[in-house]
Amino acid sequence: LDVGCATGFPLLELAQMLGPASLCAGIDPWARALTRARRKVEALRLRNAHLTCGDGASMPFRDGSFDLIVSNLGLNNFADARAVLRECGRVANNGATIAITTNPCGHMAELYEEYRAVIAERGTPDQMARLNINEGHRISADSLLGLLAGAGCRDGSVVEDTISLRYLDGSAMLRHSFMVRGFLDQWR
Repeated sequence: LDVGCATGFPLLELAQMLGPASLCAGIDPWARALTRARRKVEALRLRNAHLTCGDGASMPFRDGSFDLIVSNLGLNNFADARAVLRECGRVANNGATIAITTNPCGHMAELYEEYRAVIAERGTPDQMARLNINEGHRISADSLLGLLAGAGCRDGSVVEDTISLRYLDGSAMLRHSFMVRGFLDQWR
């Protein structure tokens, strides 16, 4: 199960890797993204990848349905991460693996630092408050483990890694499809 599967990563890669004997499901409330994912499923002829438009906090799957549950950068976008993780615990079978990638506290620190400076110079207190909310919903490793434990998951561990994205300039970064799809609306 890929919770917050959007346009299909990593759902489609997992469906291909696990083969036709597996059942790979994705759930996301973003209908436009699921339309793109469905086109990819058809193009790749993946009969084992199934998509559901729905809320991760209230999934239409039976208890204990999945051996592996993934969420790639979805945690930061869930309205109620605790509810989503409780649902993940419910639909996970005994011994299942839940693997989550997320943008932690301090993510994109240089950008937020510059953004704060611009708002301090040209903006309003309301804009600064909104930026703080946007940045503040990031999670720490300890908080993530606490959320997982609260959802009934045990034997949790966190693996932290960092990648750097470099752009020619700020305009190139703001035009990048990842920034446009994932961040630009909130930054505006």
